[in-house]
Amino acid sequence: MLFVLSIALCCATGSAQPGPPRPVAPGDRSTAVFFGDSITYGLGATSCSRSGLAPTGTCWTDRVARHYDLYEVNKGTGGQLLETCAVRADCLGIPSALESYSKAILPYCGANANNVFIAFGTNDATMMVRNGPQATGTESFTGATFTAALTTIVQACESSGTPPKHLWLLSTPLENAGLTEALSAHAAYFQALLTMFNAATARAAAATGANFVSVAAYEANYVNGPLPIWDDDGIHPNDYGNELVANAVAASLGPRSP
Repeated sequence: MLFVLSIALCCATGSAQPGPPRPVAPGDRSTAVFFGDSITYGLGATSCSRSGLAPTGTCWTDRVARHYDLYEVNKGTGGQLLETCAVRADCLGIPSALESYSKAILPYCGANANNVFIAFGTNDATMMVRNGPQATGTESFTGATFTAALTTIVQACESSGTPPKHLWLLSTPLENAGLTEALSAHAAYFQALLTMFNAATARAAAATGANFVSVAAYEANYVNGPLPIWDDDGIHPNDYGNELVANAVAASLGPRSP
């Protein structure tokens, strides 16, 4: 059963501020850890708690954690790619997930056996078209290399002790590249890359036994609806777009907490 959350929830609990993330107890399956880029971090949403029990924000991660009564740990990193650029400076200078997963992701696997959500692809596509197709040191990025990178991370997490049923790989949201000045000249190419990376994510899930959440397929039912989905930049979901991402996750997880 899907859940529809009121955007007014962002202010429902007053001004209480979330405390620092608690230590994750071994075997604690009431924790949801989210890895990804700025869409996971929550840029575009009105407010984000990003940590704690019953988070009050409008980010999709807050909504998922709140709906399933999970303790949220949001580790989204703005600008992060899954794969590694040939020249890091060409990709905002931020270490990729493939470079940093041993320190950034694996500590949340293993004995802590959390519900781990991983969502990448938008920045990988963006960097490939930022200055025109294949102009930023990303020429080696393909569907196969994207699948291999995700598989490496998921298998490392599983080898640390996290069961596959507690790993969730998300497709990118259904981006509206036509709204972004920097990408509009290559909109068709950008959409093709997102389609390629989403298919690659599905293959990684199938290869590892992880769960696949097709956010794009879910959002396709609403993209031409009466309410806008995107923030002004056309890349980051607004509050309603974040609600749709959360609903896509709920449609995959079902009515009970994982």
